[in-house]
Amino acid sequence: MEAQFGELLQQLPSRTEVPSLLNDISKTRIASGLEEELFKPRPEEMRDFYAILPNDLIVTGDYHELGRFVSGVAALSRIVTIENINIEPIEEGDDSGDLRMS
Repeated sequence: MEAQFGELLQQLPSRTEVPSLLNDISKTRIASGLEEELFKPRPEEMRDFYAILPNDLIVTGDYHELGRFVSGVAALSRIVTIENINIEPIEEGDDSGDLRMS
């Protein structure tokens, strides 16, 4: 159990890796075909042995593009979580199928 815990700790990004991690998330968004409406870092939240670096993100695209993005973020080599998701049509009555995920 301690060995597994050590492996998981290594997956948490260090402070020096945060800019490249944010860049990887941005590249994942682009590769998924999503348009970005907002990418806003929020203040760091300290926990017992790690820090949470929350970001507000709003992207638009179709259902499959959103799925590719979430899958791509999950496949990153570092621990990244996606929480408090809201997905809705861009505009009421819009038949394009485009969605907004925040």
